[in-house]
Amino acid sequence: MCKDIQVVSIEEIHTLAKNRSQAIKTYLIDTKGVEVHRIQELEILESPSDEKMLIKSKLEVIVK
Repeated sequence: MCKDIQVVSIEEIHTLAKNRSQAIKTYLIDTKGVEVHRIQELEILESPSDEKMLIKSKLEVIVK
């Protein structure tokens, strides 16, 4: 587990999650040949954490 905790805002977490989602989408399209219309990005959600200082973001990418 990371011991150095960096304080970030909720907005920064959402930006990071969106960038991660876009990177996965780009990978699927460019590397695996998945057609764009088959990829559906869902809402970015915050998952509850056992530790007060941590936020987990849930990422779902559906390929139809």
